[in-house]
Amino acid sequence: MSNSVSWVGALLGLALAIGLILWKLNPVYSLLLGTIFGAIIGGSSLSQTVNIVVAGTQSVMGTVVRVLAAGVLAGVMMESGAANAIARAIFENANYIDFFITATEKQKDLLRKHFSKYTSMSPRIFDIPVGSIDKLIRPSNPRKQFSVMTASRIAAEKHIDWTIKSVVGAHKILPQITFDIYGKGGQEQQLNSLIKQLNASDYVHLKGHADLSDIYKHYQLYLSTSTSEGFGLTLLEAIGSGLPIIGFDVPYGNQTFVENGKNGFLISSDQKDEEHYNLDKMTQKIIDLFTGVDLKTFREKSYQIARKFMTNKVEIKWNDLLKELND
Repeated sequence: MSNSVSWVGALLGLALAIGLILWKLNPVYSLLLGTIFGAIIGGSSLSQTVNIVVAGTQSVMGTVVRVLAAGVLAGVMMESGAANAIARAIFENANYIDFFITATEKQKDLLRKHFSKYTSMSPRIFDIPVGSIDKLIRPSNPRKQFSVMTASRIAAEKHIDWTIKSVVGAHKILPQITFDIYGKGGQEQQLNSLIKQLNASDYVHLKGHADLSDIYKHYQLYLSTSTSEGFGLTLLEAIGSGLPIIGFDVPYGNQTFVENGKNGFLISSDQKDEEHYNLDKMTQKIIDLFTGVDLKTFREKSYQIARKFMTNKVEIKWNDLLKELND
């Protein structure tokens, strides 16, 4: 029988671990207890639970238990009020941690900055992507002209309504433009109403769930209006299919996968209220991309950035880290 744990067990184990950290228990023991609890609740027997824990640590001399994904927690959540207790506990116990792992280079830089600012420690920090792509995907037929897409959970925090309004603004100058939105979620009814209200039903469509692996390559542009992404797997998949991206200049996904003016545009803003988060600039950048840049050059730059996130490259990073543990 394979040693597998249901996602419910994994989430409950994580919740327990975070709770124990908040109660000031040593983070190492907190996450170890969370692992054991999650495995048992998730359907593993006691012997299988032991195998899961041992198999996950024996090849790296036990130190993986002390890694704890602490880099992600501290680097991404440091400035979040809800995460302060977790971040503080990690920083206070950093001397028990052999190294930190973050998902992006910018998270690594932020974590290093915080260690320098708040402590006298200078721990080892590695950035290893939490997602990868197996190959670059190129279309066998020409992409649809003036085609725009996004893919996301249809939820308020993803601000899909902003993408719709931006495309509607661009449509006034580029009547050929079309916009397809992939994903499901609780905001679908509101978005359908907005599309009708803006008389955009002919060119803006909610497409629902789909296997996107063979879909990105048919489009010319990907839009992102999320104001925060820890990594952004759909962004990676988009550039892996050669799409330029337009999005806000916010951590961490857009800043990882977009080089401003080279494979898309990053829109900065000092305005935090929703309807004024520079949607006019996004509209203008959509127009600029279709009328003022060499799309082929932008696409090739996206492919170039995506190569760093190929599965074989990520595997090398993990192998190098594990070799260092065994040295």
